[in-house]
Amino acid sequence: METIGERLKRLRENKKMSQDEVANIIGIDRTSYLKYEKGINKPTRNLEKLSVLFNVSTDYLLCQTDFPLKNEISTPLENKRVPIIGTVKCGPGGLAYEYLDGYIW
Repeated sequence: METIGERLKRLRENKKMSQDEVANIIGIDRTSYLKYEKGINKPTRNLEKLSVLFNVSTDYLLCQTDFPLKNEISTPLENKRVPIIGTVKCGPGGLAYEYLDGYIW
């Protein structure tokens, strides 16, 4: 499981920003921001600013969800599988049968 600090560091590196740049944008010194990434302090007062800067939800920053956006949800597994129908037999007075050959993802 990823920590808040690891998540902040990854988000910052993905934006190709330095710790100084992030600290200046949210209005703190680099040492304070460094403590967020090291996991020494939690970004309680600056959580909303970091959320806006990195374009993610506060829940994502706090590791309460694995989905960066507020309205993003996981697609249920049953919605991801498409059945492959191998044979369908039907005739007058007979029953229709479907033979399931598997699924594609």
